[in-house]
Amino acid sequence: MAHSSRYLKLALFVFIVALLQISILPRVWLFRIKPDLFLIVVFLTAMNSRSMPEIVFLSSGCGLVKDIFAFRLFGLNALTMSLSALLVYGIFQILNKELKGIKFPILILVTLINYIVLTIIFGRSYLFAGFLEAIVNCLFLPFLGIVYDFFIPLRRQCV
Repeated sequence: MAHSSRYLKLALFVFIVALLQISILPRVWLFRIKPDLFLIVVFLTAMNSRSMPEIVFLSSGCGLVKDIFAFRLFGLNALTMSLSALLVYGIFQILNKELKGIKFPILILVTLINYIVLTIIFGRSYLFAGFLEAIVNCLFLPFLGIVYDFFIPLRRQCV
């Protein structure tokens, strides 16, 4: 029962992020490069969760929502989000997530990997845009992290 409640909260959180990303942010954001809120949510979940099904569920869901509103290859965002989540999960199994400043370089790395995949698939260089988006994502990471922690508090480990 606790797992279904957590998944329901994750789904509600993704819905709110989708509203922000798709309808509100384009109207109020002044710059051409926008933050990828879905990628930040996937990053936070992969960093904080110990449950692989939860990570796969959320990353695939975020990628599919992004694919629905994308005009190019359907499924590409779901694939890259899932791979990004697995990469972040693997990195934070090795590194301590409480290290100062470790989250920003890894978020930049994950954002750039997504844009490298786009560059390879479409044959055009998206690396400059990817680097700018990575910087914007880092600006939004603390805010979205606070909202994420409020919505989905970490499970307490029983000793």
